[in-house]
Amino acid sequence: MNFSRKSVACGFTLIEVLIAITIFAVISSMTGFVLKNMISQHEVFQAHSKEWHDSVFSLAFMEKDFRQMIDQSVYRQDGALQPAFSAAQNEFSFTELTGHTHPVLVRVHYQYKNNLFIREIYAIEGLMIKNIIEKDILFINVSFFRVQYLSYGLGFSDNWPPGTLGNQGNNEIPLPTAVR
Repeated sequence: MNFSRKSVACGFTLIEVLIAITIFAVISSMTGFVLKNMISQHEVFQAHSKEWHDSVFSLAFMEKDFRQMIDQSVYRQDGALQPAFSAAQNEFSFTELTGHTHPVLVRVHYQYKNNLFIREIYAIEGLMIKNIIEKDILFINVSFFRVQYLSYGLGFSDNWPPGTLGNQGNNEIPLPTAVR
């Protein structure tokens, strides 16, 4: 009987295992880096997407308000007559008829204040401006705000009523032809 031990090699050598682990570690770290970048880019995209959505939504608010603007002067609570549309450097306000089934007269006021662009809605009762019923911050971190108003024959102006229109009395001040 011949009992010789034959050495049969099973498995991998230590060098092969170390090389495999190194390759796996390099691929894993590259994948982790790529995934981290993708997540970061996705967060940036989400933030820009939300900003874009909010901007479109806010501009739609403004467009709706301008479409519902009517030529109706109203009175402040102190009794002073407010023209249908008035504007100064950082704000403008106008009378609006809103609501489809039950029309309601309201006063819409937009203002730029402390890097915010704000929309306020005031109730009107008997042509008298009453309490605020809605307030929305449309834009935050606004660094610049400018609105101009077009009047036939006078061109664009930063305030409304422009120049000579303001001397006619509040009842005769027309609405601006356009706003930009």
